[in-house]
Amino acid sequence: MARYILTQTIAGSPNPSGAGYGKWGRGRTIADTTGNALSGDLVWAALCTAPNPINMAPLDAAAAAIMGIPITTAAALSAWGGTGGAGTDAGN
Repeated sequence: MARYILTQTIAGSPNPSGAGYGKWGRGRTIADTTGNALSGDLVWAALCTAPNPINMAPLDAAAAAIMGIPITTAAALSAWGGTGGAGTDAGN
């Protein structure tokens, strides 16, 4: 399981075909596969293979291992400030 949260808005397509291109805001949760996704997660396998610590933070142990940084907590997310809060599933 690898789940991340966006710490900044990004643009792109979660589909290899390019379908579904859009802008995804801060606080949006991303999962690597449908099987690992929780309700409300956007499944974006390609993004999860090379997560960028500038705009993503890990929400579970697998994501933290991939990124080489600790799991993000709700307290850490609030420290980033700004708008577009993390939502209630941050850190799950």
